[in-house]
Amino acid sequence: MAGLLPQVVLNVSRFRPNIVVDTSADENDWVGNQIAIGTYRGTVTEKTKRCGMTMLAQAELPEDPEILRTIVRNRQRCLGVYADVGSKGVISVGDRVLVG
Repeated sequence: MAGLLPQVVLNVSRFRPNIVVDTSADENDWVGNQIAIGTYRGTVTEKTKRCGMTMLAQAELPEDPEILRTIVRNRQRCLGVYADVGSKGVISVGDRVLVG
């Protein structure tokens, strides 16, 4: 997203993720695959469709409709993925993410 919106300061809190993975991979390609992070194991089940909440003002973030427009135009309204829990585990900052 940063490459698509270089003029916008993107803050991950706008998207309210449970886990943030720093990767250049397209997470949409992960759907249907197993995922392992730390001792957690699961399956990536679907893309995350985004709604108008992504563009609304939040505590320190101004309203920005261009964020949702960009997600719709360039990412088929999806940013992020959902995964189920195959086995509970512990995830820590810096853990490797294995998909496959």
